[in-house]
Amino acid sequence: MQNIKKITSETYLFYAVFVSLALLYIWGITRQRLFPFVDLPDHLAAATIYRYYSDSQTLFKSFYELNTFLKPNVFHLMFCSLPVFASVEVANKVYLCIYAIVFPLSTLIAIRYCKGNKWFALLSFLMLYNFNVMWGFMGYMMAVPLFIITYVSIVRYVNKSNISYAVISMGMMVLLFFVHVQIAVFAAGMLFAVIIFSYRRAVVAGFRKLWIAVPSLFLILFWWHSNGGEKKYGGTLSYLIWYWLNEFLRVLHKRWNLCIIDNAFLFDFQHLDLALIFTLPIIAFGLHFFLFYGIQGIRHMLPQEGKAFALLLGISMVCFFILPHGIPDQYYVYERFSVIFFLAFIIILSVLYERLKKTDSMHSFSVGRLLVSIFIICVCGKLLSFQFRIWIVALSSVAVGCAWFWIRYEWIKKVLFLTLVVIHAHLYNHSFSTFNNNNEKFTPDFFSALSIGEPFTAAIYEIAYKSLPAYIHFPSYYVVWNKGNARMSITDFRFATIRLRKAVSLPPYEEWVGIHPEIDLSMYDGARYIFTRGIYPSSAQNFFSAYQIVNMQGEYRIYEKKQ
Repeated sequence: MQNIKKITSETYLFYAVFVSLALLYIWGITRQRLFPFVDLPDHLAAATIYRYYSDSQTLFKSFYELNTFLKPNVFHLMFCSLPVFASVEVANKVYLCIYAIVFPLSTLIAIRYCKGNKWFALLSFLMLYNFNVMWGFMGYMMAVPLFIITYVSIVRYVNKSNISYAVISMGMMVLLFFVHVQIAVFAAGMLFAVIIFSYRRAVVAGFRKLWIAVPSLFLILFWWHSNGGEKKYGGTLSYLIWYWLNEFLRVLHKRWNLCIIDNAFLFDFQHLDLALIFTLPIIAFGLHFFLFYGIQGIRHMLPQEGKAFALLLGISMVCFFILPHGIPDQYYVYERFSVIFFLAFIIILSVLYERLKKTDSMHSFSVGRLLVSIFIICVCGKLLSFQFRIWIVALSSVAVGCAWFWIRYEWIKKVLFLTLVVIHAHLYNHSFSTFNNNNEKFTPDFFSALSIGEPFTAAIYEIAYKSLPAYIHFPSYYVVWNKGNARMSITDFRFATIRLRKAVSLPPYEEWVGIHPEIDLSMYDGARYIFTRGIYPSSAQNFFSAYQIVNMQGEYRIYEKKQ
C-alpha cells in the first residue's frame, strides 16, 4: 500500500512539474508582441492576405492569387486566418501556445509507450525552441511533435496489427502533409523502415501494411506532379547525387553543430558554443550507457518499442549528416532533423534508465568511464579545433552527465533536470523580452502614413538579433498591420500558396542587403516608399539622395521618393 501511495504521489508531483514548466514557456509566449522568428512575419502576412482576400477595403485580390487546393504546408495559414481570432497575430500566439503543450506532450506519450522514465520528458523542453522554431518554419515546428505521435501510432500498428492504430496512423500522415510535406515524406519513409526492421524474416508480409501510407503518398505525388515536379525545380535527385560526389566530404566536419544548432540562437556569434550546456549532458548520458554496457548490452535492454526509437535515432542522424544544406529552391534541409534526433535520444535514455535504475551498477562511479569520455571529447576537440572555452563547456557537461548516474537520491536527479529546464526557459523568455524592448517603437502606426497600393519595398541593413537574422522579413508587417501590398519571399517560395499575379509589377525586395551592402539598388527605382532598418552605407548615398525621410522611429525609417 505504501508503494502504491509513493507511486501515486510521485505521479502527481511529475505532472505538476510538467504542467508548471509548460505554463512557464506559455507565459513567455503570451507576453510577447513580436517574436524573433525569422520567417514568421512572412507567414503572418500570408495568413492576413488569405483572411482578408475578399475584403473590399484591401487590394489583395488585385495583387495576389490563391491556390490552396490540396496544397501542403497550409495548416498554419488556415489556423491563423480563422475568423474566431481577433487578428492573425492573436491566432499565432494561440498556435504557439498549443505547440508549447504538444511538443513535450508528444515526448511523454512516446516515453509512456516505451515504458521509460517519465521524468526524462522534462528534457524535451530543452528542444522546444529548436532550429525550426527560431527560423520561423511554422509548419515544420508543429509537424515535429505530430510526427512523434504519428510514429508511436505507426509502431503500435506494425507490431500489433490493430486496425484502430492503422486508421489513426493513416489520418495523422494525411494531417502531416498539410502541416509540412517534408515531415509527411519522412513519416512514410519511417513506416517503410519500421516494417523492414520488424519483419526482417517476412518482409513481403510486412509490406501489406504499407496501405496506411497510400492517402498521404497520393497527396504528395498529386502535389508534386501538379506543381511541376522535377522539371520546375531543376532535378532534386540529380542535385543530391552531385552533392554527394562533390561536396559531402568537404563539409562533413561542419556537422558537429548537431550539438549546438537547436539552442545556438540564444547567444551571439562569439558565444554559440554555450548552447552545449543544454545538449552535452544528454549526450553524456548516452555515452555512459554505451561505454558501460556496449551496443549489445543496450540492444538487450531495449524492448521492441525502444528499438523502434533507436531506429528513428539512427535514421534521423543519417539524414542530418548526409543531406545537404539546401536543394533547388529550398534551404535548411539537414538542419531540420537535429530536433528529431535529440527527442529520439531522450526517449531511448528514459527506457534504459528505467530498466537499470534499481541495479547496483547504476550507482557505482567509474573513473575509467569518465576518462574514456574525456578522451573522446579531446580527440573530437582536436580534430575540430575547439576553442578553449568550448573545451571547458564540453568537459564540464560530460563530467556532470556521467556523475549524474552515481547520485543515489532520485530527488536530486529530478531537481537537476528541473533546474536545467528552468534556466533554459528563463534565458529564452529574457531573450524574447529583450527583443520586444528593442522594437517597442516598431508598431502598426509606423506604416500608417503610407498610401496603400503605392510601390513599397525595403532595405534592411541591420538584420541580426544575436546570431539570428531576425529582421529580414520585417517588411511583411506592412501587410500584417496595414493591409498593404509588398513583394515577399514567401510569394516566390517553392511551396507558396499565395503568389503575385503575373500582371502585377511590385518592386523587388533583396532580403540579404544587410550582408551584401554593395548590391546595386537601382532595381528599387520604381518604389515610392522604402522601409529601412539601420543606416545605409556610403555606396547607397546617391540612390537615397532621391528620397526623403517621412517617418523615423529608432533604427527604423521610411523613405518616400521626392516629387
